[in-house]
Amino acid sequence: CGVRAVPRLRREVRRSLLNNWERRSLLAELKPKFGMQQLSNLQIRVITLMRVHERATPTLQSLKQQNISFKVFNAVDGLDFFHRDDLRLFAGRKKLLRLQPLEHMTTEERHEIYRKYRTSALKSRVLRESLHEILRFGCYLSHTSLWIEIVETGLPYLVILEDDVIIADNFESQVKTLVASLPVNWDLLQLNGCYRKLGPVFGSRLRL
Repeated sequence: CGVRAVPRLRREVRRSLLNNWERRSLLAELKPKFGMQQLSNLQIRVITLMRVHERATPTLQSLKQQNISFKVFNAVDGLDFFHRDDLRLFAGRKKLLRLQPLEHMTTEERHEIYRKYRTSALKSRVLRESLHEILRFGCYLSHTSLWIEIVETGLPYLVILEDDVIIADNFESQVKTLVASLPVNWDLLQLNGCYRKLGPVFGSRLRL
C-alpha cells in the first residue's frame, strides 16, 4: 500500500502546484449553474461482475426501496481476455508490461491464480502485481464503456455506481440538488471521496 501511495502523493503535489485554486474557484462561481431545468429522472448504471453478482444485492435493493430506476452494467472482468482494440486504445507501454505475465494464460489458469491470491497462497510477487493490474484495468474499461455511452447517446449526465455502495436516504433528490448547483460546464462529480487532498470549497458538500 505504501508503494502505491507514493505516485498518488506525487500526483497530488503536482495537482496542487499547477492549479491556481483561488482563480479556478472564482471562475467556477461566476459560471451559470447547470440548473434544475436540465434534470429529469436519474439515469443510473450499477457496475457489477457477473461472477460475484450477489454482492450487488444490497445496493440494488436500496435503489428499489426508494423507487429509483436503474440498469445493471456487466463489468469487464479482468480474469477474462481483453479485446485487442481496448488494449491498443487504453493501455500504454507500462500497462502492457504489467499485464504481460498473465496475458498468455487461459481463463481457467487466471481463475486459479485468483483463487490462490484470495487464500494468500500466491507467493509470486510478479503474478500478484499482474493480477492486481488486470483487475484494475477491467474496472477502468467498465467505466470507460459508460463514458462512451454518455458521448454516443448525448445524455446530459449519468450516475455510475459500484455495486457495493451504500445508498443514502433521499438519494435521487440529493444528487439532483448537487448537480443543479454545479457550473453549467461541469465535467465530473464524485459522489463519495477523493484521495487525501481536495480543492477549495465550491458549495455545500462540493469541492473543486
